[in-house]
Amino acid sequence: KARGYQMAMGVLATVAFFMFLFCFSAVKERIKPAIPTNDALKADLRDVWKNDQWVRILLLTFCNVCPGFIRMAATMYYVTYVMQQSFSFASLFIS
Repeated sequence: KARGYQMAMGVLATVAFFMFLFCFSAVKERIKPAIPTNDALKADLRDVWKNDQWVRILLLTFCNVCPGFIRMAATMYYVTYVMQQSFSFASLFIS
């Protein structure tokens, strides 16, 4: 069963790879922007910061991502110092 699952995932990954290549080469953007703009990055970031909805999404994303980073750091500490294993084992343990 395990070997069959690996082979099936390999076939699906290969098919998906060629489908992505086809889409990348065949799809063309047909709609042109109505008004081309050349705004500076600083001005764009200032506009985004003024939008309270984007600020909320930024803060929520930060609050959702930070615990994951803390968990991974704690896992590295646990595997390295408590389990007395190597960094390569820590990568396997985390995945």
